[in-house]
Amino acid sequence: MISPRPETRPLTPKQVRTIGWVLIGLGAFLTIFMVWIAAVIIGVMIHSDDPNATTRFTGGPAMKAFTLGIFGLVIAFGLLCILNGAWQVRYSKRNPHLVQWTVWCVSGFGLIGVIVGFLEMFE
Repeated sequence: MISPRPETRPLTPKQVRTIGWVLIGLGAFLTIFMVWIAAVIIGVMIHSDDPNATTRFTGGPAMKAFTLGIFGLVIAFGLLCILNGAWQVRYSKRNPHLVQWTVWCVSGFGLIGVIVGFLEMFE
């Protein structure tokens, strides 16, 4: 564990609760809008074969799975932010297990970025 710099003061319980409310707000915003965007994209994917469709999803099955996987990861990150925030509001301290899950989720974003960058080299 990395210890804080000596010149920094630890957060007071009130500051931790305030950060928790911010996390709840940002997590809710992220989750709600990603669910909405995913619903719109799923509608486009379902109706891509209709002859009268104005928008079409031209990717294959792998691209559909990849797109929905990214949306799922972002939604999971938003839900983890809500959980972290609720914990901080309730107990006035951070939960190291929830922080670890959030770090794993962000690492998933990084891993997907690396994989996409690697696969684009072969196009």
